[in-house]
Amino acid sequence: MKIIPPDFSPTSAARVVRVQWEGEDRFGRAPAPMDVRVALAPLPEIPPPRPGMQAQRDGNGLEIWVAEKAHQLWLWRPGFSIHLDFAGGKGEARLAGAPFWQNVLRVIYFHFFLPRQGLLLHAAGLVHRQMAFIFPGPSGAGKTSIVGLSPEMAVLSDEITVLQLTGNGKGAMAHGTPFYGDWGRPGADFSAPVKGVYFPIHAEEDRVIPLSPREALARLLPCVFTYTHRRPLLAKLFAVAAKAAETVPAFALHFRPGPDFWQVINAS
Repeated sequence: MKIIPPDFSPTSAARVVRVQWEGEDRFGRAPAPMDVRVALAPLPEIPPPRPGMQAQRDGNGLEIWVAEKAHQLWLWRPGFSIHLDFAGGKGEARLAGAPFWQNVLRVIYFHFFLPRQGLLLHAAGLVHRQMAFIFPGPSGAGKTSIVGLSPEMAVLSDEITVLQLTGNGKGAMAHGTPFYGDWGRPGADFSAPVKGVYFPIHAEEDRVIPLSPREALARLLPCVFTYTHRRPLLAKLFAVAAKAAETVPAFALHFRPGPDFWQVINAS
């Protein structure tokens, strides 16, 4: 199941962006589209956090403020505010600039995939030999570098990749997203079975070190985007991440600035 991203090019005038889903859920129903009214606004016009919002940090370490109740979400961060009504399939966002459009989709992706055993990861994703390889890490870890060193491979993203458990947690798929970092291009609208998760580390030699599920989970959790403070959703997020750490082989990837690291990945 994938999200079909809109062609999002907001102008100074408010416009409605429709986010449509592809496929059906486990009950055989196609989820209703989400219509979000988006408007650009100068920074002084972005409203402050609502009373009762709670502060947290997203996968990039940025402070955000969140308030939630049943099927309703309010989210604020500097230069950006959004309200989503998931039951009604509508929302409203105010952005200080066009680059903030990705924040709208990040929130929607998070709340769409989490109930469907999916995690929104701060990670690069590449497809090699018809299998997906995921490279989670904070800014500067080497995600975009790895994408640049793999020119013949399909890029799911150099910034945010979705990992979704399948087969009652016995397997996993990776989904491309429209989000991007320094690579500057949206990821491919493509999905592939996950071969492994590789946490990149700049080094002077290429090698992979297998990680236990406990070690993998400890490294994975800081790379999971979180746009909720509701305990049931946080518990769900942790359970999905823990199952992913048990299911998907994970490694620490020490790599040099050259494509030879794929030799040690292929041998792992």
